Amino acid sequence: MTKYFDSLTHPTISGDWFKNEDSSFSTLLKYIENNEKIFKLCAVNNPVFGCSNKVFFQECKFSEKLYPVARISGEGDFLKDMADATKIGFEAIKIHPRQLKITNLADFDNLFQVCEAENIKVFFCSYYYTNDGCYPEFDYLFQLSQTMNKFPNLKLLLLHGGGVRLLEFMEFVRHHPTVLLDLSLTMLKYKGSSVEMDIKFVLNQFDRRVCIGSDHPEYSVLAPLEYVSNLYPSLNKSKFDNITWLNLAKFLEVNA
Repeated sequence: MTKYFDSLTHPTISGDWFKNEDSSFSTLLKYIENNEKIFKLCAVNNPVFGCSNKVFFQECKFSEKLYPVARISGEGDFLKDMADATKIGFEAIKIHPRQLKITNLADFDNLFQVCEAENIKVFFCSYYYTNDGCYPEFDYLFQLSQTMNKFPNLKLLLLHGGGVRLLEFMEFVRHHPTVLLDLSLTMLKYKGSSVEMDIKFVLNQFDRRVCIGSDHPEYSVLAPLEYVSNLYPSLNKSKFDNITWLNLAKFLEVNA
């Protein structure tokens, strides 16, 4: 049977989101009810519309299919945010440089050092295109290269696959065994463009190094699963399973 592990959803207490989409926990939980395809969903607390990590963790307990990911809020000390989150029970954190107004990834070095030592998984937003004065000051891939050269055992999930630079990011990821490339947002945002050809290539050639997600409420939870099935109907089951759930389960050390 088909399984699906959504790498990125954004449930909020208020239900508010950027373009007035419904991001409420109750809406997300409706996808889970009686849907045997859904293995798990990563529920990721957000710096803008999120809540305290403690409250968020409690909300995630309403379903065993929710894998909670803490936010680094930028309201204080990054290390304190992370330490508080792990005490609550989180095993993964989300870093969103744009929303935290960070242009140089070296600002996270102390945090990365602890995450590497304590096996804390880092969800990292690699969609850096913005017009709010927070564009990276150096090439993003070079910054990520510096990060991984310093912390080679850091478990890093690159959310959104670098956007339109997908192939470049894929070439980066394939040389770093502790890094996984996520195709959420990019997979559906650039549907019908030349990026779609790159996605099809990546799914076939690097099926052990990628995962998919909805970025809900940006897209419906099951949209990525349907997209992969339609884009590449001839993809063999082993590769399909790797992409749709198994790679992420291994990365997060979640028992199948």
